Amino acid sequence: MTFQELRQIHKNNIELERLSNRYRELKYDFGVNSKEISDMPTAGRVFDTSMSHREEACDAEIEYRNLYYENEILIRKARSYIEQFPDVQLKAVLTLHFINGMPIYDVAPALGLPEWECGRMIKVHFNNVF
Repeated sequence: MTFQELRQIHKNNIELERLSNRYRELKYDFGVNSKEISDMPTAGRVFDTSMSHREEACDAEIEYRNLYYENEILIRKARSYIEQFPDVQLKAVLTLHFINGMPIYDVAPALGLPEWECGRMIKVHFNNVF
C-alpha cells in the first residue's frame, strides 16, 4: 500500500460527496423553470421536455457506483495493511487520517498526542517503508 493509494481514499470520498449532491440536484429537478416576472403576457407553466437532466442524473449515479466500488476496494486494502502493525497509536493515526479523512490537527487531540508527533509518525512510517 503506497502513500498515494492511502491519500486517494480521502480524495474519492470528496468526489463521492460531490457526485451525491449533483445527483440529488438533478434527480429532484422537476423540469420547472423559474418564472421571470415582467409586464409581458406569459404562456403559463412551461416544462423542460428535454431528458438532459435525467441523463446527467443517470451518468452521475453510474459514476458514483463505480467510484464507490473502487474506494471500497482501496479501504479494504488499507485496513488489511494497517492491521499488520503492532503499534496501536500508529494504527489509529493511519486509520483516522487516511481512511476517515480527518486532518492531522483533528487526529492529534482525538488520540491525546501532540500534532507534531502525529505528523512525525506518518512521515517516519512512510520514509521507513518506502
